[in-house]
Amino acid sequence: MNRADQDKYTEHILNSMQGSERARPRPDLFAKIENVILNDDRKIWVMKYWKLQVAAAILILVMNTTVLTVYNQNRELENINLSSANAYNHELISTFQIYE
Repeated sequence: MNRADQDKYTEHILNSMQGSERARPRPDLFAKIENVILNDDRKIWVMKYWKLQVAAAILILVMNTTVLTVYNQNRELENINLSSANAYNHELISTFQIYE
């Protein structure tokens, strides 16, 4: 298609809507929409339940963090005690032959 034919085709398509009427909804459509909205049976979540769930989640996170911190501190203390015990692990008597 050359440019002139394309322009004619475009004009034909755009002019094809002339004289057409605007779409109109059915008369009972608004009443049906209102009926669906008013008869909605979905459960509504109250915000206090969401707040309670968030508070429980925060409490669990704080407890887990505390437990992990205490556990790591105890492991560090055990390692320090073991290393200090290893440092002083010299025998007082190397042999049991006291009188030589």
